[in-house]
Parts: sequence; structure tokens; C-alpha cells
Amino acid sequence: MNRGGSSLTSKTTSQARAGPIGRQTKPGRAGLPSLLGEPRLQKALLRLHAGMEMDEVSKAVFDVFDAVVPNYFVAVCLQVVELEKPLIVRWSHGYSYDPAELKRFFEINPSPAVWNAHPGLKIWTSSEMFGEDWQAAPEFYRECVQPRGWHYGVVLGFWKGKRLLGVISAQRALAQGDFSPAEVRCLLRLHPYFDAALQRLDRLHAERNARAASEQLLRRLPLPTVLLDWDLHVVHSNLAARDSCALWNLGRGQARAIKSRADFRLPAVLLEKCRELKALWNGKMLERYSLASPVGHPMCHPSQPDLRANIHLVQRSTGSITKPIFRVDFEEAPAANSHATGAQTPLSLNLRLTRRERELMELICQGAANKEIASRLSLSVGTVKKELNTLYQKLEVHSRGQLMALMR
Repeated sequence: MNRGGSSLTSKTTSQARAGPIGRQTKPGRAGLPSLLGEPRLQKALLRLHAGMEMDEVSKAVFDVFDAVVPNYFVAVCLQVVELEKPLIVRWSHGYSYDPAELKRFFEINPSPAVWNAHPGLKIWTSSEMFGEDWQAAPEFYRECVQPRGWHYGVVLGFWKGKRLLGVISAQRALAQGDFSPAEVRCLLRLHPYFDAALQRLDRLHAERNARAASEQLLRRLPLPTVLLDWDLHVVHSNLAARDSCALWNLGRGQARAIKSRADFRLPAVLLEKCRELKALWNGKMLERYSLASPVGHPMCHPSQPDLRANIHLVQRSTGSITKPIFRVDFEEAPAANSHATGAQTPLSLNLRLTRRERELMELICQGAANKEIASRLSLSVGTVKKELNTLYQKLEVHSRGQLMALMR
């Protein structure tokens, strides 16, 4: 048997043999039922389905393989670009490639030809595709396989529609022999277990990305908003909401005199209302009734009726297995003693301002001069003057005095 070198025929990667793929779509029953009763495999599968992070899932995959088939090393590849070019790779048994080797590994890897020829393929072996002497991929064998001490491989593919989500591969040294048909059938029967874990991991990471994007969006919104989980822990709040909570907790005078954002807490009266809504939700859900509504649950400050908040229960559907979250929106009604019909309150003005404009407004109300504002905001004096003029136009005032009066 040749193991590489000049004696191998120089076929291109695209000439990888199709191999007896058809038989692999019908997994056999031999072997796996008895293996599933093994405590070692049971524990590995439980860890596989409990894993919430890439490293946890990868370690469980390695343990499953070690319990089922002898191997030289196992690799888990995710975030695949252009089929067989993963951005995330985990190796078992301390095995690894340095960055330069890994780059070359994927440049000449013949696997993309296999995935292109067989979209949706779940499992294949290197000997089926390239021959036991790697005749269809001699360059890859000489540079990446033979020097690293392995010879045979079995590869499992996991798909998300037409996109290759990830790959798990196991390799063996020449002395260990090729993967037998019974071992391939056993791995194929384990494929759904691996697939469920990788699909779950993909969904979790997608949800985290969506949540991070939502938090960035909320951070940029001037609308004062706080999000609470079912246990009434704050999961997000923007700067405007922290200012609003300070007004509710401390009153206008004290809120402006101290750094209120450093002592952020949701007003007790709003927390108590959320607890009432939780009790209502628990009772009403037995009737498949949702408390979520566009109107929400409006509240007024006990002693300052111009301070208002609206509590919403956010749930995707009444059949969701997760509890709703609470969204608290703050607003401020016009004061009863406003002299002009169109009088605007500080919080309503905040809704119209960008974050930079709110910072500028705050410094002006503190009596800071243009030079001091420029220093504190890391701007030039000319930029401060330009942004101040823009602020005057937006709020329809003509001087610092009018601007400060507007915020009283």
C-alpha cells in the first residue's frame, strides 16, 4: 500500500470519487443498541445535550467518539465558509495545527469537492472518496495527512438547509486500520444526537447575536426603557431610563444634584406592580390568556403625577415554554402649571435629542463654558459651537438662558 509521494497519481481534487454513498442512507441496527446501554456513552450523550458552549459540546463529542470507535484524534468544525473552510475548530487529545499549517490545510483540502457533489451528505470515509492510497488527493496527503501521522478518516456533515453548518471528523493512523462498515453505520445512527446538539448551539448563538443587536439599538434610543426578566432582574436599561428612575426615586432636585446613574434601581412601586402582574399571569395562563397588550399597564408616580411609566409583558405567544419579560417605558406629562400650551418637559425633550445632544444639554445646565464642554467631550471648541447651534434650532431657542429655562 502506498502512503503518498511521487508514486501517487496526480488527480485533481474535483476528481474525488463518489463512492458507495447510497448504502449509507440506510443505517444498520447492529452495535448501537448495546452501546447505548454503556454508562460511558450514556454520560457522554447527556453532556452532549447539556452543553451550552462550543467547548462543552466539543468535549462531549470527543467523549462519544472515544466510547464508540477507536481513533487517533477527532475534530469539530463550525462556522463553515465556502463549505470546508471553518472559522472555529476544536481538536481532541491535544491535537492541533499552527495557523500557517491550518491555512494550507484548508487551501488544498479535497473535502469541498465531496460536499459540492453530495449536498446534504451525512457521512463518508476518506477511503471511499480518495482511495486507500489517497490517489485523488496526493498533495493533501503528502502535506497534511502523512506528516501528522494519520491515514484514514470518517467525516460527518451537518446541514442547515443548503448550508453546511458544521463537520465532525475522526482520523486513524495506518496501524489502526480503516473504519469498518459496522462502525460507519454506528456513527450514522449517532448522527441525530450530534446534529441536535450543533443545531441547538447554532440557535443559541444566533439568539445571543440578536439580543446583542437589540441592546445596541436600545442603547441608541432616547426613549427611556428598562427590560426585566421573569425574576425581575434588570437585563437592559438605557441612559435615558436611568435618568427617569432617578427622578422617580429621588425627585427632580436631588436627581440633578448627584450622579444618579451610579445608583440605578427600578422604583419600588413599579417592582410591586410587576409582582402583581406575575401573579395575574400565573393564574390567567391556565386559561391561555395573555396579559400582553399594546396598551400595557400605565402607572403614575404616587406623589408626582406628571411622572408616568407603562409596563408591558412581552411574550412571543401563550404557548411559549419561556416566561415573559417586562418592558418598562417611562414618560413625563406636561406639568399643570405650564404657561404655554406646547410646553415641553425635560424627558419629552430627551426623546428628541441624540445622546451627544443630551450630554451637551447636561453640561450647559451645569453652567459649563464652551471650552470646558470641549475638554470633557473630547471635541474642538468649533465643533461645540456648531453642535450648540444645531441644538438651538432643534429646540427653537436662541440662547443658553432659554435652553436652561426649558429644562427647568
